[in-house]
Amino acid sequence: MYESNPSLEIVEVRNSDSALWDRFVEESPQGNLFHTTTWADILSSTFGRSYTIVFCKKNDQTVGGMIYFKHKKLSWDMITPMAFFPYSAPLFYNPVDEKPQKTIHNLLSITASFDNYLRKNFDYWILDVPSESNDVRSYLWQGAIIEPQYSYIVSISNKEELYENYNQSVRKKLKQAQKQHAKIIESDDPVHLAELVIESYQRHGMKPHVSEDHLKIFLGKLKLTG
Repeated sequence: MYESNPSLEIVEVRNSDSALWDRFVEESPQGNLFHTTTWADILSSTFGRSYTIVFCKKNDQTVGGMIYFKHKKLSWDMITPMAFFPYSAPLFYNPVDEKPQKTIHNLLSITASFDNYLRKNFDYWILDVPSESNDVRSYLWQGAIIEPQYSYIVSISNKEELYENYNQSVRKKLKQAQKQHAKIIESDDPVHLAELVIESYQRHGMKPHVSEDHLKIFLGKLKLTG
């Protein structure tokens, strides 16, 4: 097990200091929209689950941070995946004029500190790391079970080449749409998109992750925020 640095301290962030978190997200190489309090507030008000923000401090300097939604099942305190919230693992500081070996050492220590915090406060947790993270050794050393997921980047600059890469089933459906004179229209009504998502799940014989009502509320809040 990789030991955390004793000079590192994990502290919870008060709601009034949420701007500090958003500033850290903006500066972190792993940070993005889905880590911000704006996004977290939408999810919290939609699904009725509160969130917590914690910082990892070293000599009063923020070197890591984490935002998570917790819930309780029976007597267990847990962190499990939240709908529309893809990244719950820690974020890290932006290294400047620092040797790569030093950065790697620091990130491993910070991750170990967050692991100690989770072990003290929760019985079970699942963390989803940002797509930019490719070093999961610290989690392995802490005894975590790792399940790799992959992000695919598809270039859409060449329409013809993109079409040729589709499988036969997709090309057939595109041709059918052309024969049916399907049109693409713009709409700011979240109901249409919610119904489309639900119908897509049902067509594939799958149960949606969230209810249609929750989906409509969520999309409506996105519209107001946007």
